[in-house]
Amino acid sequence: MKISDFAEKWKINQNVFKGVLMFVPEENIFVYAFFGNGDNLFEEDEELGYDDYAMINTYKFVTSEFIEEDGGQLLFKTKETSYYEDLNSFCKDTLEMVDQLFDPTTLEILQIT
Repeated sequence: MKISDFAEKWKINQNVFKGVLMFVPEENIFVYAFFGNGDNLFEEDEELGYDDYAMINTYKFVTSEFIEEDGGQLLFKTKETSYYEDLNSFCKDTLEMVDQLFDPTTLEILQIT
């Protein structure tokens, strides 16, 4: 399903740890991005104004198992982003963080958590 199919569900989801499982067909990569709980912010991050983050993991399906390929952490300032309400923006920035092309015409949303 496309981002637009899940946009409203994302917006009304009140889970503070909500996340999204995406499939990038051009690279045959699965990406799971979800909000953290604040434990991974360093004092210097907070001094720079960061107050939240998303954890990002990428996986390839090889033979009969998922193999973790890459991962990262996207720091952000909640007052300057709309990630909790805007699925499109969240997907775009998390994919860019792990060097994946954001193409909303081909990106598949598999699940909202």
